[in-house]
Amino acid sequence: MAAPATAHTNEPSINISKMMQGARLIYTTFHMGIGCMRQISVKTETTADPSQIRNNKKLIDSPELEEIRSQDGKLRRFVESKACRFTGQEGVLIIADGMIPVVDRVLVAYELIRRPALVEKFMTKYTAEYEADFPLTRAALGDVFNKKDYPCPDVVRAGFTFRYGYMDIKTTGTISIADPNIREREERKQAALIAQAAQDLRDTMRAAGASMVEALFDVLRPEKGVRKVLRGQLDRLQDYLDTYNLKDVTNDAEYQRHVDTLKQIMSGVNINQLRESDSLKAKIVSELESLRPSLKALVHASGRKFRE
Repeated sequence: MAAPATAHTNEPSINISKMMQGARLIYTTFHMGIGCMRQISVKTETTADPSQIRNNKKLIDSPELEEIRSQDGKLRRFVESKACRFTGQEGVLIIADGMIPVVDRVLVAYELIRRPALVEKFMTKYTAEYEADFPLTRAALGDVFNKKDYPCPDVVRAGFTFRYGYMDIKTTGTISIADPNIREREERKQAALIAQAAQDLRDTMRAAGASMVEALFDVLRPEKGVRKVLRGQLDRLQDYLDTYNLKDVTNDAEYQRHVDTLKQIMSGVNINQLRESDSLKAKIVSELESLRPSLKALVHASGRKFRE
């Protein structure tokens, strides 16, 4: 069996045992009962090779359908904001155990209340159009309208699904292939993915903190004639500091010292104080400026994009 791995970098290796004990994998899947677009063949006046041209027709013009798609995306971004991407599988994230209750309440509400209400609103309109034989859509699409593109309402309704779940993070005992050589090879690959995930998670937290400090520092710096929005930057940094210990499942002791310093700098600071006191603003700018170089030094450019 493959032993638990550590992520190797130029600095001390990351022991992933804490992450495996204090975090889970989380997945979300969204499916729509009917799509918005369908490819069709339409003659186009062009000198291009016809095989290189794709034409789409809009099946249905429905703000209700677009709202479902929009809210699905909003929920996906919310989950990503509380977790870290897992390079081992598309659509799967790593989430700290301490953040699961926060995320789960939102997922349950979306599954049981919000999304069913959105789907029902769309299905009311779709059913009425279906029973009337789509007069407006027929008129809009003309000779490219095809009734076969529009399933019966029961089929469309059943196609709207939203699922989510949690899984333990494991590197061994997860692959039941009889051949020991293949099994051990695949478990080594899984262990390497988990080790990379631990490094990614650590780097995500570091990069997010450094980015927020830079943003707040930039907003607080006096700049003649320039009005800057303070609330969003301050709120994001304070939320980051408040939830850091819940999210840190890699036991990043080196970075923790900087987080503790940031907490001391920002302790008790609110937006009204900053707006009313130039001396407080100057003090925080000075303290952040002294911290910025060491924060930047801990951030590694991995080529990946993360949400904080």
